Amino acid sequence: TTGTPINWNTYFTHTHTTPLPTYPFQRRRYWPEPAPPSLKADGIGQRTIEHPLIGAVVESPDSGRVTLTGRISAEFHSWLSEHVVVNSTLVPGTAFVELAILAGDEVGCPVVKELTLEAPLALPEHGSVALQAVVDTAEGGSRQFAVYSQPDSTSGWTRHASGVLEASVDTAPVDLKDWPPPDSVRVDTSELYDDLAAQGYEYGPIFRGVRSVWRRGDEIFADVALPENTDPGAFSLHPALLDAALHASDPIDDGQAWLPFAWRDVVVHTTAATRLRVRIQSTGRDEISLALADQTGAPVATVGSMVSRPITAKQLGTGRRPAPLYRVDQVPLSSSASSPANVVVAGPDDLDLRTALAVPAYFGLSEIPGAPDAVAVSLVNRGGDVPAAVHAVTAETLRLVREWLGESRFASSRLVVVTRGAGDPVLASARGLLRAAAAENPGRVALVDVDEIGPELAVALASDEPELTVRGGAVLAPRLAEVAASDREFSWASPVLVTGGTGGLGAAVARHLVVRHGVRELVLTSRRGAHAPGASSLVAELTELGAEVHVVACDVGDRAAVRALLAERPVSAVVHAAGVLDDGVVTALTPQRLGTVLRPKADGAWHLHELTQNMDLSAFVLFSSAAGTVDGAGQGNYAAANSFLDALAEHRRASGLPATSLAWGLWAEGMGTRLDPVQASRAGFPALAVPDGLALFDAALAVADPVLVPIRLDVAALRRGPVPAVLRGLVRPPSRRNVPVDPDLSARLAGRSDAERRRALLDLVRTQVAAVLGHDTARDVEPERGLLDMGVDSLAALELRNRLEAAAGVRLSATLVFDHPTAAAVAEHLRAELGGGSAASAVDAEIGKLETTLASATFGEGDRERITARLRAMTLKLLPSGDSGSGDHAREVAAASVTELFDILDGQLGISSPDSP
Repeated sequence: TTGTPINWNTYFTHTHTTPLPTYPFQRRRYWPEPAPPSLKADGIGQRTIEHPLIGAVVESPDSGRVTLTGRISAEFHSWLSEHVVVNSTLVPGTAFVELAILAGDEVGCPVVKELTLEAPLALPEHGSVALQAVVDTAEGGSRQFAVYSQPDSTSGWTRHASGVLEASVDTAPVDLKDWPPPDSVRVDTSELYDDLAAQGYEYGPIFRGVRSVWRRGDEIFADVALPENTDPGAFSLHPALLDAALHASDPIDDGQAWLPFAWRDVVVHTTAATRLRVRIQSTGRDEISLALADQTGAPVATVGSMVSRPITAKQLGTGRRPAPLYRVDQVPLSSSASSPANVVVAGPDDLDLRTALAVPAYFGLSEIPGAPDAVAVSLVNRGGDVPAAVHAVTAETLRLVREWLGESRFASSRLVVVTRGAGDPVLASARGLLRAAAAENPGRVALVDVDEIGPELAVALASDEPELTVRGGAVLAPRLAEVAASDREFSWASPVLVTGGTGGLGAAVARHLVVRHGVRELVLTSRRGAHAPGASSLVAELTELGAEVHVVACDVGDRAAVRALLAERPVSAVVHAAGVLDDGVVTALTPQRLGTVLRPKADGAWHLHELTQNMDLSAFVLFSSAAGTVDGAGQGNYAAANSFLDALAEHRRASGLPATSLAWGLWAEGMGTRLDPVQASRAGFPALAVPDGLALFDAALAVADPVLVPIRLDVAALRRGPVPAVLRGLVRPPSRRNVPVDPDLSARLAGRSDAERRRALLDLVRTQVAAVLGHDTARDVEPERGLLDMGVDSLAALELRNRLEAAAGVRLSATLVFDHPTAAAVAEHLRAELGGGSAASAVDAEIGKLETTLASATFGEGDRERITARLRAMTLKLLPSGDSGSGDHAREVAAASVTELFDILDGQLGISSPDSP
């Protein structure tokens, strides 16, 4: 621990002669033992260089050629993973400029006279890439320069950039001391990065550096900065900072992504800048010049010219699927935890959980004494008509969850709903609703599905996983995993029925079937049929393409209507894309709002399943949603409906019928337009463009899995927040710096003055509000402004509550924002929670555990009297001053039973608890 942190580029370059695979220790910092001389850089003819991208320099003794070597990866150089263009993690062009400047400094030619980027460098998700920056022999005061890369998985080298380095240039430095520039007009940049994301530039925080922009004639001025506390390290000019300087220029909006292509006359005057004043001058449609200065206006760098060129997915090597397909695998639970110390069973115990767990049982939640660690509840399908059963079981589940979340004494307890319904679509709908409740209320709700009730259930109850499955004695956790692509081409037979086919995604699929797959007859349904907006133009378009199109008004939630439709129009394939949104957090849902969403999705799917079983279909495709799989927060009813679809697909496959359920992520069109794509992108789930979605549609039908998850994942964004459990196999957990958890906040505040405590808590709240709303800094959050006015909706309110719970280590109400509507009010509430009442709450929790233990305990001879005596002694200590040994209170304690003693204890603490058994 007293050594110097190792330079990983130096380590990889100087201790190995061949490329290394990715090792787990690459993610950590090490202070190694001193290396033997033979392994030191100088000992093998290399000179060490301290730079984030380069680790060593090798000079050729005969030719004067100089090679700079290093190794980079998206995993270790995490800031590079925040530069995503056209769905690829790219090394920014500004990094090649940095390499050119570094190489020029090494050989005495610090001016980048020319630099042309020949091929983009896309980083693999795993593994690393070797870099070589090569400077050739001097020729008349200038030197040729080139950058090459070699991924771990290949043996060849690719040249990415080439250029010329010189010793001097005639360009004079520019100062920008007058700031903001006189006569300039401020430009609104509030939607800058949203607009860039829509064009294919998905930047993480370190690249989102534009703070302010002004315009004066053909000049643009910008204030750009790295995030606070970012160390520029040994960079001459941090690539993310220079890249951000380019973001302020006028974009070329032609539907393509443009990247830096050629640089001329680049000179760095001062290093280690973290904030810049930037002047941009346009010298052509695709060309600009830049002057960069520090916060005092002193010159930092100049760029004589930068020319951009469009880039395509094909050029990036991503002409295959636009995003991976995933499926949900069940993996063994790594935890070996034992049963929680304090568990009870509640409700009609249809699965006999009490016997399996050997714990007390209570008929209702209100009868449970105290606050146990976990409450296990059975949930079963009571049979009957499937659509009716779905509505009944989801309504029952909703009632249970709302009652649970509304009971404040269970704030530190977990509700574990246990089902035994593998392959049962009815229970699957309830599990979808529970997944949404668990996402909205981390740690409060969990679900376990078992094949048999056995001892493994206790292990599942002890886990912190929100969902587990017990199969054959093994406890399994769901994890999203990538599915291998298939070259098989699916063949469509006509006619094809597309429900919800007159608008949104249904219409897009209809066009795709005709244009891409040659389908010549379509039956398109919607509730309004030919009167739906855009229906007539869609029919005309498809007819012109050579298809026969029938548009029918049909409510697929009505079984009789579906029967009549299929009797009149027999079909050879079905695409069920109909659906309705009625989003809301679980506590705001009602059985009626459940029914609104279940009817077109779940009821309609079941009617189509039943009524087409004898039609020998070639395809039965269900448009499901990742809300039922990955993160259904704020969409509990939609999660329930789509979880039914997923289970129905598995049920059909098990019966020998065709079925594919596609649990889509957000689309940029259709019902997805009602959601906030910016918020989704910020959360790590950017929207799919329609062409990308249709490509995934084709890819999904070429593989054998009955349920697939076509979704775009922004791994960098996901790492910045709590990672959903189902994604833990794909996304590394966030580092401590990304998730500010401070369970000892109360102790840390204890030594401060009241004013300091208030200020620290307000800073905490403002920081978390800024993160939820996507603001750059906490300064953007006004303490006294209403949070709802700032854009905090019910789902964002839950996210804020969850973030504050994690940061402060306290349980907070789901109505936090509505009860305390400003950042200042929330901070005051936090102060009260951390500073007062904590002792009473802790004692109350312990008393609750003791009550539960006593309720199921068997006492030996003399045990009851001894325990009662101890309880009386404890109770006497809580009596009012001066009444510890005599008086009415003492006489009441002396005559009290165990149950009455608990009541007295609760009363003395000022706590109202339910009756004890």
